[in-house]
Amino acid sequence: RFDHYKDVLLYRSRQLLHQALIAQHVDVEQTSLGRWDDHIVVVIGAQYPDESVSQLWVDKELFLPRRWIIVAADTSEDQEANRLEFIYRDWRKINKVWYPMQIETTLNQQRIRMVRVKSVKKDVVLDAELFNISNLMTLYEPAEPEEPQPQPETELDEIERTIEDFRKKFE
Repeated sequence: RFDHYKDVLLYRSRQLLHQALIAQHVDVEQTSLGRWDDHIVVVIGAQYPDESVSQLWVDKELFLPRRWIIVAADTSEDQEANRLEFIYRDWRKINKVWYPMQIETTLNQQRIRMVRVKSVKKDVVLDAELFNISNLMTLYEPAEPEEPQPQPETELDEIERTIEDFRKKFE
């Protein structure tokens, strides 16, 4: 889910973007105007300044995404625990295409990742070996399959298994 930041950047069709926003529980029928980092934005999915539901903030003049808030679809009272946000900054036009030179990802209002782009290159030739699956399989050993865990008979068995799994991770 942390890689959804790219979704709004890759869709070249309004219909595909519309479907992707609906899949992330954005109410595309609800829009309002707001302000973000000294930019007037169109808020898709909420009535500004409400940030309690999934929404996309788009720059009104440049029509570029500025902020995307994804709130988990569950109806628990603690929505804050399920809030993922992507912030797109420092947009630059390079070869007729706009790129955000900085993308911040926050979870529960704590930054967990920041991508800063130093340069953008067009028409880069990639080595064909990067896509040679049989060669890659010889370079990297496959992971050992995990043995299926038996179903616990009682709640106490499940707790003991969880504690044992936790110990194994830290040994």
